[in-house]
Amino acid sequence: MRHGKATRRKRDRDRLKLCSGIIFRAFLGGATGLSAEAAGELLSIPDSIPVELRPLNRLPEDAAMPAQLRHRIARSRTVRLPEHESLYFQACAPPDFDLMTCARIRVGRATFETDRLPEGWADRCLQMDEVWVSSTFNAEVFAASGVPSERIRILPIGIHAGVFRPGVAPASLPHARGFCFISVFDWHERKAPELLLEAFVREFGKNEDVCLLLKVSQNVDRSFSIEDRLIYFIERDLNCRIEDIPPIILLRGALSEDEMAALYVAADCFVLPSRGEGWGIPYMEALACETPVIATRWSGQLDFLHDDNSDLIEIDGVIPVAADTNHEVFAGQCWAQPSLEHLRQLMRQAAEHPDRGRRKAQQGRQEILQRWDWKHVGRLWTEAFLQFLEV
Repeated sequence: MRHGKATRRKRDRDRLKLCSGIIFRAFLGGATGLSAEAAGELLSIPDSIPVELRPLNRLPEDAAMPAQLRHRIARSRTVRLPEHESLYFQACAPPDFDLMTCARIRVGRATFETDRLPEGWADRCLQMDEVWVSSTFNAEVFAASGVPSERIRILPIGIHAGVFRPGVAPASLPHARGFCFISVFDWHERKAPELLLEAFVREFGKNEDVCLLLKVSQNVDRSFSIEDRLIYFIERDLNCRIEDIPPIILLRGALSEDEMAALYVAADCFVLPSRGEGWGIPYMEALACETPVIATRWSGQLDFLHDDNSDLIEIDGVIPVAADTNHEVFAGQCWAQPSLEHLRQLMRQAAEHPDRGRRKAQQGRQEILQRWDWKHVGRLWTEAFLQFLEV
């Protein structure tokens, strides 16, 4: 799926004339993974290249936005490019691709978290000249779903290792105990919150010096509050009283990158038994902060996680998504089933042998500095954009 630079450039010149600018369509400026990724991609475009922004969200008037990003957005908001001479870059789900705009070159940036694409996604990807995915896992999924491999390019997601780093002032965690597990996710069955809760409640007694911090941004199923769901699951499904388990701390709402880094540093281990990821940004953020990581041995995060820098949960197979899923896009798909017993073992091991986890996390931090910081990943994006542009 990867071609040498000279080969790809020749193919592109033979197929299409080069473009004079980039129309950039993505979510920008918000406190989400999509926005953080798009910011890195936008800033990888050299200042000499004209860029027209077509944001998918209302751009926030945010003084806390990094100055470089704020200036780039301000400079690009008034630019208008001729579509027939432009590279049209769209970072969104394929159903949201704009297929009506007849740009010279169309590039779609997309990801998915299961073993195949939903119905109709591959057809829309076929309307793109190239599809840029984040991970080896996604490249295989898109190709197996009918997207020609020669149109797929792997461009990973980077991280700001100067923000997510050890040594920042840790956040204050009321009610925390001696060893703190942290998990960061939207409350969704793909993130397996019930599996994490069951592992924690079954493995640790109320008098043990441990706690679990859940940083939850969104509740996908709005029919229940997260607090009600959490209590119902523990007391009704697990048949445990809240008073008889170690503390579970729930933190809601959006936080800045600096605030998230302070959370990771304050914790002793990051754990997320996700059933599928296109990349897995929180795993990378935690590792950059030298916080030990427990992750699932399946999907996109395996491009940067391995046995020497993290603890990987074995899976009990790749299973169909439940038919009553609240997220229709996953219907008919399959994803991983992380092992409950192995998750319990890894959490126990992390709490009882913290030095082991810290050694792995230190190696992970070094690998991020050497390969996954945006200063490295951004060069890959710069090269990818420039191959289609007149420079």
